[in-house]
Amino acid sequence: MAITAVITLGAYAVVAGAAGTVLALRAPSAPEGAAPRNEDLPEPPCGVPSRDQLDRVGAELPNALFSESDATCSWYGEFSDGTLGWLDVSYSLPTDEDGEPERGTRAAEEEFEAESDDLLEESDDTYWTSEVVDSHEPDLGDEALAVHYRWGDPDEGLTSSSRVVVRVGEVLVRVSANEARDARGGSGEAGLTGDEEPLLGITERAVSALD
Repeated sequence: MAITAVITLGAYAVVAGAAGTVLALRAPSAPEGAAPRNEDLPEPPCGVPSRDQLDRVGAELPNALFSESDATCSWYGEFSDGTLGWLDVSYSLPTDEDGEPERGTRAAEEEFEAESDDLLEESDDTYWTSEVVDSHEPDLGDEALAVHYRWGDPDEGLTSSSRVVVRVGEVLVRVSANEARDARGGSGEAGLTGDEEPLLGITERAVSALD
């Protein structure tokens, strides 16, 4: 199984003080013996979004991760309605049952279909709720889906998330915005749909970088 290499991976802790909510971040060291980056994938996509796009979602403190099957960059963000959370941009290849990269367009098609089905599937039972707020298919790559949704244990409060997933040949591109549960108490009321324009703009740049 590939070991993910971490480059300044930020972890947050929420501290409530007299001046309001403060996010304290720390950066653990990269693990020893980390797997090499897959040369068939782009560099971790920290340089994909424009400065204006990052500013529109309050994104800062980029953290890069890579493994044999994916390359990811994450930012702490403050979205348009004041929600605190995370912005993630990634490239990945499908993997087999052993976690090894699985090459070929067919494998990527199957993973895109499975992920799309999972994102669009709704549930409302005692222990788990998944609610699709909005979804559509943007004109990006070979096939694409954008979904805004709320999810989680209803007794503990729902979390708001948005994701754009695009298949470009055998590579999957994902751009996600996620509410930070600890910062919002899992309200599920975050208005991440208001940030769709910059999220789609970042996705378009990520797809163009594959050309």
